Parts: sequence; C-alpha cells; structure tokens
Amino acid sequence: MDLNKITVDKAKLIETLTANRDAHRNEYDKAVVAYRERHLHEAEQLVQDARLGVIRRSITIPVPEEHTEDYDRAIDMLTWAETDVIELSQQEFATLVRNQWGWLATFTANTSSYVPVGR
Repeated sequence: MDLNKITVDKAKLIETLTANRDAHRNEYDKAVVAYRERHLHEAEQLVQDARLGVIRRSITIPVPEEHTEDYDRAIDMLTWAETDVIELSQQEFATLVRNQWGWLATFTANTSSYVPVGR
C-alpha cells in the first residue's frame, strides 16, 4: 500500500468537507460575537482613558479570520469532478479530511485571543 496517495469516495469527501466547513463557520460566528463585545469594551475604555488624559492610539485585538471560501472552493471542485473516486496526496488528505489547513494555526491563535477554548 502506498501511503503517499489514497483514493476516497467523492461523496464521503464532500460530506466531510461540508461538516468541517459548517464547524469552521460556527466557530467564526462565535468569534465575531466575542470580537464585537471585546472591541466595544476596548473602545469604551479608550474613551474613558482619553477623558482621564491617558492617550492610547489603537485597539489591538485581531479581527476574526473567515475561511469558508476555502471549503466552498474545494467542495465546488469535487462537485464538478467527473468521477466518483478522488485521489488525495498526504497533504490533501491532511487538509481536506483531517481539517489541517495551512491557516489553522493563525486562525486558532487569533480566535483564542478573545474566545475561550470550549466556549
């Protein structure tokens, strides 16, 4: 067996990607709510500080990242593929099946800066 490539059922792969996309979107939506709350709090603090003569120049929390389009593009490509079996490399399997995208580390670090893990 060659573990550098694997063939998978297209329908099952689309199902997995759709579930991963929906989970990502849910996590993003929670991050946006938390970001707005934190951003408003920081903005109010800036105003209070300014009234007291303490000048800060900016709000430094990162804006939530949204990667739904990455999932949608992959799902569209698979939908258009004229085969029922898809060959994946190890990297493609890690990304599409195991949900280990190249942007995952920054998304997680960004989101966890204002959404506690498990919220």
